[in-house]
Amino acid sequence: MAAELPIPLTSVRSPMHEMGARALDLLVDLLAGGTPASARLTPGLVVRASTDPAQNAA
Repeated sequence: MAAELPIPLTSVRSPMHEMGARALDLLVDLLAGGTPASARLTPGLVVRASTDPAQNAA
């Protein structure tokens, strides 16, 4: 949606599919009596015209 605005907004992309897959793995481990470890996933910055001077000049 951020890319469709009159001035496309820079946003942060979260790895939703990977989050869901890891959550399921952690749940299965927990239900099996394990002690799942916390994990951090790396978000991605999607630079668009709202912060990219090169795109604003066009």
